[in-house]
Amino acid sequence: MVESAPEGPATWLHATDHQLPAKPSFDEAAYLIRRYIMATNCVLDLFDESDLLDNLASWLDSESAPTSILSAIYYLVFAIGAQTCPEDKDALASAYFDYGRYLTASYFMEDPSIPTVQAYAMITMYLLGASRRNAAFMYLGTAVRAAYALGLHRSDIAGLFTPAEIQTRERLWKVMRILDLFMSASLGRPPSTEETRNTELDENYSASVDLCAIFEKILTDIYAKRMISTETLQKISQHHRRWTVRFHGGLDTDRVKDEEFLEGRLPNVGLIHVKEAYYWTIILLTRPFFVDYISSHIALKAQNRGDGARSPDPLKSSHRVLVHACVNSAMSTVNLLRKLLGFEGIPKRLPFVVNSLFVSGLILGLSYFGDLYKTYSLDDSLGTALKLLALFPHDAVAKRNLAILQSLLDACNTYVRREAKENMAIHSQLVSGMFGQIHGEDDMEDSVTTNTPQEGPSHLDSVADLLRRPDEFNYIGSHSAMDQGPTGVSTSGNSETIGLNTLDRAETNMLNLDSIVGLPAFQDDFSMLPGSMLPAMSPRTLWFGSYEENVPLFSTIDARNFLE
Repeated sequence: MVESAPEGPATWLHATDHQLPAKPSFDEAAYLIRRYIMATNCVLDLFDESDLLDNLASWLDSESAPTSILSAIYYLVFAIGAQTCPEDKDALASAYFDYGRYLTASYFMEDPSIPTVQAYAMITMYLLGASRRNAAFMYLGTAVRAAYALGLHRSDIAGLFTPAEIQTRERLWKVMRILDLFMSASLGRPPSTEETRNTELDENYSASVDLCAIFEKILTDIYAKRMISTETLQKISQHHRRWTVRFHGGLDTDRVKDEEFLEGRLPNVGLIHVKEAYYWTIILLTRPFFVDYISSHIALKAQNRGDGARSPDPLKSSHRVLVHACVNSAMSTVNLLRKLLGFEGIPKRLPFVVNSLFVSGLILGLSYFGDLYKTYSLDDSLGTALKLLALFPHDAVAKRNLAILQSLLDACNTYVRREAKENMAIHSQLVSGMFGQIHGEDDMEDSVTTNTPQEGPSHLDSVADLLRRPDEFNYIGSHSAMDQGPTGVSTSGNSETIGLNTLDRAETNMLNLDSIVGLPAFQDDFSMLPGSMLPAMSPRTLWFGSYEENVPLFSTIDARNFLE
């Protein structure tokens, strides 16, 4: 786990001993507020941009006392804005953050209040962007305890306040839920909050709040108990379907525009946060079935190579749709975030986006070992995930995740390359059995075993077994119509492209491989080749001539055209 904790004692405890950060100008402050709103849209919905701008001028002109909570709020907002803006303002962000945290801890620690919870929520968000997830987890605990002390989790208590205060309390509780469930799901720790209200009511329906309820069900009913039942799966999937129907209408409550791009053709980060969270819930729900399939597939291939027996396909079970849902959600996440490529000015730290890319990349990489690259274009999606993670070089977690996925991609390429060599060995034997060969067995063995792992049985030693088991090298081929056909695997940063053009099961069965393996004709005496080796066909005329004597078979071009 990467943690970019500073070395030595915390300097923010003695912030007053150093020169205090100067207040920015109005234009610079407005710019930092705009960057703050853009980077935290939906996940840190604490303030409206208009409210922050309305009070900004008076705060900049006044000599605010250190005990003013408004000072702590503004300094933390500036810190997150400077941290996420595309310019290099990391030193300024750190200065703002240290002073804002100092004010919060010094004057607003012991008395729970709405501004106190807001301040600690922003501290949590800043630490997430700084790749300090353990520290963020601890500060979030303080914010959650304060929120419970204020009764933010109870809708009946909210009814005692004014409409404006009710809205503020609801927004703050939503932020607590989003941060808590994100930390829980990404770090594998129990949630600190629990939803007691009905999140599917029509009044003020929030897509984010309802999605948090789905997260909570998955984490508490499945992962905490380490078991899943059909009833639980059906309930959660039904909740997913209801959420998708009401998704667009719930964006208004979350103050998220239902548009792909904002002014200036910048991507709508708030909408991205909501959609990627939806795909993440599907991945969390289906991942146990996906991992179980991959494990079963690997064990099946090892067993088939050992005893030559055919075992039932684990993907034909009732869990097949769950396996495909997991892979499809990972690819959909990458396609959703693909729009970030080619844009200038996107936030340089987006911890929620980085997490979704890493989770999806792991699923895509693991899919190779289930031979799902024959069904999905995994190479394109995984390569795009690597490019997207490379957009965040200032994020230590993103850099670490990028290194992990690159190593995983290298392993996937090795696996696909080995599978391709085995397929080439099989096809070479088939062609040699029909037309003969002019190269020696040693040459063929060298061409097949080059750059292959040394452990395990030789590839040529297992050719006869593989020929008896055509499903071994085209495992997914006959499951559905979309599963058939050749696929190619290409990697970014590597010009090598591996193409797998394997025979499907119908073609392989037509070749009657069981009657070929072990026959002398298959080795040297081609006169003994069975007639069933060739497909039945009716006599037909092959026309190779041109249509007319004065019309050449091949098109021609005047060589003088090349001189122009």
